[in-house]
Amino acid sequence: MSEYVIEFMGQGTKGDVSGLGGHAKKLLESRADVIFAVTTAYALAAKNASSPVPVVFGMVGGDPVGAGLVASFPSSRNNVTGVTSNVDQLSGKRLEILQEMKPGIKRVLVLVQPWEAITQRSFQLLEQAAKKLRVQLVRREAMSRDEIKKALATVPRGSVDAIQHLSSVLITTHIDLLVAKAIKDKLPMATQETSLVNKGILFSYGPDFRLVGAQAARLVVKVLKGEKPSDIPIETPEKFFLAVNMTTAKTIGLKIPRNVLERVDRVVE
Repeated sequence: MSEYVIEFMGQGTKGDVSGLGGHAKKLLESRADVIFAVTTAYALAAKNASSPVPVVFGMVGGDPVGAGLVASFPSSRNNVTGVTSNVDQLSGKRLEILQEMKPGIKRVLVLVQPWEAITQRSFQLLEQAAKKLRVQLVRREAMSRDEIKKALATVPRGSVDAIQHLSSVLITTHIDLLVAKAIKDKLPMATQETSLVNKGILFSYGPDFRLVGAQAARLVVKVLKGEKPSDIPIETPEKFFLAVNMTTAKTIGLKIPRNVLERVDRVVE
């Protein structure tokens, strides 16, 4: 049986993406057969290391072309392939669901890591949806856990109606701070990641990241069998899920409308 070395990018940085270039170079020294990168920042670092080692990514935002990761969806034209998450493109849809769950929402808090491309694109798409839905986005920027704490402290109770979590390595790493704010101020909170609903966020709408990982693993197998990454088209998630945490809904005093409950794929008690 053949043995392969697969290195994973996306671990141990605690949300700090500033030193990913050096991290990628260290991985190359391991003589891996494949590098598996999680999220856009890590995938770009692996790709920019200019190595002949193939890179397969998972959970990269919906625009890997715009991010400079690949040339096109049919062919990357480089040594990279993988599965996008489409989380940025669904930002507006999550805002719509927030309004469905709690009619009358007018001000929504959004934390942004200004150096993460996926976060910036998600915010831009969310802004477009917010204008149509007549919602004001209360944007706060942060680049560390302490800055997240300070940003949340500038938003007094009653000044916003909800919180929307955008895809971000930093913000997701410290999601406990946002969850605590949402529960304390009794605010509905939206996210893109199903697993985060288990941590107390009211609902998520997007791909199941475990399934995206399994989907990307199939591409890893293709590469290990000799297929060139440039010959493997970039894939998108096979399904999107609406998950709701009913315990959180009860805690913040929110009754989920029946028309929303009828669409729920997963319920967390």
